[in-house]
Amino acid sequence: FPSHDKGRRILPVIRRNGFNGQFYDHAPVRVFARLLSDTRCETLIEAKQFALFENALIGEDIKYWPSMRICIRHGYIVNEVVEWRDHLRLLEHFGYDLLNPVFVCPADLKAAHLKLIERRQAQVEQQRRREERLKAEQRIKRIAEEDAAYQKAKRRFFGLRLTTGLLEILPLKSVQEVYEEGQQLKHCVFVNGYHNKQDSLLLSARINGKPVETIEIDLKRMEIRQVRGFHNNPTEYNALIVDVVKQNLPRIASLKRRNPSRVAL
Repeated sequence: FPSHDKGRRILPVIRRNGFNGQFYDHAPVRVFARLLSDTRCETLIEAKQFALFENALIGEDIKYWPSMRICIRHGYIVNEVVEWRDHLRLLEHFGYDLLNPVFVCPADLKAAHLKLIERRQAQVEQQRRREERLKAEQRIKRIAEEDAAYQKAKRRFFGLRLTTGLLEILPLKSVQEVYEEGQQLKHCVFVNGYHNKQDSLLLSARINGKPVETIEIDLKRMEIRQVRGFHNNPTEYNALIVDVVKQNLPRIASLKRRNPSRVAL
């Protein structure tokens, strides 16, 4: 027959499975179901590992059960379950023996856990730096390959120089120059890979040696595709730049027809 506990009728089988009258702020049916379905929960209650049992009630799998048994065997009560489980995950990551009470039952969990966290953070940072170096090496290699292709495709135009007064218009002669142009004028000529476009010629309009606008010429149609200054905005020299380039489109067209293998760098 069911026993009574302060007005509640508790089945003997539930008491035999470790029920101690506590529901840990959970529905009774959840507590009973867990006790009846998993003998490990009974063991946790009998060992007064109430925090571990409550963690099981919220749906957490009783992971690291062998380590929990080590705690029970050595009378080590786990109160901070989340921190203890995180500690074991780090121990596992670094290949420690999870059946060794020295590691599983630290006298000062917070200090031991912090030590592993710092070690893992250092490892992550080291890996990040390795990945950054690898990316940098790959980027340098890619840019070198792009630069070789750029030089081969555009070298016939490298002798071009258009001037009028303070204004000077020159071809961008390398991927590095394209990058610097984009950095100085804060536009996307480099990041959007305009140097990889086969039908484009990139020119830099400069006043007193400083870039003011970047010109892209469509080599198929032999026309100006765009002229961009700082943050893609036109400058006070825009009309003059456009006029000078338009006047010299025939000259650029003649360079286009030249055999690049005969043009000295």
